Amino acid sequence: MSVSEPKLLWEYVSYWARRKPEAEALVFGDVRISWAEFDAEVDKAARAFLDAGVQSGDRVAMVSMG
Repeated sequence: MSVSEPKLLWEYVSYWARRKPEAEALVFGDVRISWAEFDAEVDKAARAFLDAGVQSGDRVAMVSMG
């Protein structure tokens, strides 16, 4: 990636979602998630953090149960 390309995780996901939306981003067993689907999930998580009052610079932990 060049200097003008993304540096933060969400920027990286968004970058590839725009360029290769149907390409596989994540594979876990039989589950396959495209860059577009991954981008949508990242957006949902970001919105949930904002709705909970998380601000830039705050530290958070995420736990996912299946």
